[in-house]
This record gives sequence, structure tokens and C-alpha cells, in this order.
Amino acid sequence: MKNDKTGFMQLIVYYDDDYPTVWVQREISMKITSFLKSKNFVEYNAEDLAKWMEESIKKDTCWQSVVVFSQDVVPDTICHAPEPSSLIREYLDCGGRIIWIGDIPLFYFGPHPSRAKTQYADARLIPLTPLSEIPFDGVDFAKASSRVFKDRDGNITIYWGSGACFSILGVMPLYLDFPSSNVSITKRGESFGLKNPWYSIRPIIIKGSNLRNKKATILATTKPLSLMATKKTIFRARVRSLREVKERGISFPSIIDALSKFLGPIVTIGSAVVSIAAGLRGFAAIPSSVWFAIALGLFVLAFVLWFFRWRERFASAWFKNFNNRHPASGFIRLWDFRIHRITDEMLKDLYDVTLAKN
Repeated sequence: MKNDKTGFMQLIVYYDDDYPTVWVQREISMKITSFLKSKNFVEYNAEDLAKWMEESIKKDTCWQSVVVFSQDVVPDTICHAPEPSSLIREYLDCGGRIIWIGDIPLFYFGPHPSRAKTQYADARLIPLTPLSEIPFDGVDFAKASSRVFKDRDGNITIYWGSGACFSILGVMPLYLDFPSSNVSITKRGESFGLKNPWYSIRPIIIKGSNLRNKKATILATTKPLSLMATKKTIFRARVRSLREVKERGISFPSIIDALSKFLGPIVTIGSAVVSIAAGLRGFAAIPSSVWFAIALGLFVLAFVLWFFRWRERFASAWFKNFNNRHPASGFIRLWDFRIHRITDEMLKDLYDVTLAKN
């Protein structure tokens, strides 16, 4: 029977002791699970979740359900490889709804415990241990620049990196060194029930998240003080490609970035003022109209620089639909930071956003 209060027939929270979690501490995952179970959610482990997703896809009932991931590592039962052919993406395409918290979605992958104990028993937590030539379901992790390590509880975790998020969800995540302020919750975010801000360190590029005409709805934004730079070909990972993104960390914005963001508009406006003065004085026997035209062009350029650089913001919480027939379905991203504690207000936000009817 359909839940009249929520509009969803099946309310699921994923939690599994045998699978890893990275940015969401285990006790936080347990608290979230306990809270949602008190709200009539059903707890599924990795095996149960995969079976349920397959059954929901077969019966075409994904649009009647919502799944909250209390752990920020995707289990191998629903994501065999960093590709859009995975079960989790098929669930979204069929109208499913997912809530993700913690680190970048699909950044990490959790192998089945029995497999992990035999193949990755010698993995170390720090530093990350490169995998040797180990093929896994057709994926050569050594060639994909993946890493294997253990979480705080000793569970084996595979590092896929940003490429998996881009390939499966079609969004481009970034790394923030120092967020300048709390996130700004948008009107759409408020309509979803989001009330309490946080400091964002794993947002996405807004203008780059419109692949295949599936535009992300922005729920909260952040204005970074500094972010990790990616190489010029920002994301080499293509849909259905295993090429990993290569990232280069920097502590402060590059010189070019600083010039375009701050000095560029200042120099442009200054040049425009000089052009107006030259036009008023008839400098160099050039008609005043030419100087005024130059000044106008420079002011327009300054505005463009201001609009795209000074006002640049990134999405810290967002919603992306994958099935036009079911507009309330899709992927919802919240709390892109390391979650070491959780308050009652945060739990209420999570519950409200999870069941928001858009």
C-alpha cells in the first residue's frame, strides 16, 4: 500500500556492516539508519538492495521508491564498474530516487567482503596501495589508476575517483581547499525542505552538469576561496570509458586564475575610463565616437568577466532527474563534507529532502 504521507510505496535505507564507509563515520551511518527506520524506512544490506533494485526494475516500480545511502561507498552488488551500465544507474533511469551524502558520489567502491579478504588482504590504509594487474569483472584497475585501501573498520575500499561520478551521473565534481562561507540554500532547496547550511568541499560544476539534456537542479551553492585545479581537459573520462581523471592539487589559485578573476575586470574598467577621457578630449585626432565605442566594448568585457568569474559559484547540493516520465525521481546530493557528527536538525533536513515531492 502506498504511503499517503510521503507519496512513496517503498522507503529504503542502505546500511551494511560488512561494507566500507569513508566520509560518513560508522556511528553516523548507524544513527541515520536508526532514525529513518523509526520513520517507517526498511533497512537493506548490499545483497538485499541489489535484489530489490533488480526486482523493482523488472516490475517497473522504481518510481514508487526512494533509497537513502547512509554510507558513502557504493557496494559492488549494484555497481560492477564505473560505467553507466551499472545497476544503480539503471535504477535511476527507470525512475528510482537516491539520496547521497558524504564524499563524491561513486568516488569509492566496496567489493564483496569474501572477495576482499582473499584478494586484498594485504592492503594498507595509508598510503593508498596501488593495485597490481588484477582484473575485476573485466575492469583492469591498474590501468584505470585505481587504488585499494581499508576504511577505519578494516573494510577493503577501492578508489575510483571523479571519473565514475562523471561517467555514471554526468556531473563534474570539484575539490575545495577552503570554502569561503556556509553554503547558500536556493529557493528550490528551501522547497525541498533544506534549512541548515554547512561548509562545502566537494561541489560540482553547475554549467557542466547538463549532459544528455538532463540538467541538475541546484539546491545549495558555494563560493570557493580556493579549489583544486584539474588539468585543462578537465574530465578525460567519457561515458562508458574507464580513463581516470588526473588531478593536480594546488593550495592557492593560479596566477592566471587570479588575473582573470580580480585584475582582469579592474584593468578592463580602467581602460574603458581612459577611452572615455580620450574621447572627451579628442585624443590623437580619432573621432570621439570611436573612443566611446571602445569604452563600451571594454565595459561589456568587464561585465562578462564579473558575471562568469567574480560571481562564480558551484553546486553543493543538487538534484538530477534521469526519467522525464517521473519528475520526482532522480539523484539527490546533500552534505558534501566529512560527517563526524549529526544533529536532530540535520536528520530532519535529510528526512524532509528525501520525501520532498519537488
